[in-house]
Amino acid sequence: MSDPKLEITTGDRTIVTPLRPGLTRIGAPGSRGVHVEIEGAAGELHVWDEPPKVVRVRGDDALIVDGDMVEEGDLAGGTVFAWCGAKFR
Repeated sequence: MSDPKLEITTGDRTIVTPLRPGLTRIGAPGSRGVHVEIEGAAGELHVWDEPPKVVRVRGDDALIVDGDMVEEGDLAGGTVFAWCGAKFR
């Protein structure tokens, strides 16, 4: 089985980053404890591996998972979510 990865698209730029075991924290550059930095982010997301889910823990920007505005959403391979102008898969 391959290591889980997160594909992040902002504007015309796409990067792929590995997910950490357990918890991957996503937020603004320079935010304390953040593992993945998103330019322009105001708040923080947590991506968990067991069970696979994304949770909006801080900030006013909407978390959109598969087209629905949520506070947390289940993740499976290929799930798309958006937050702070970035698209994740």
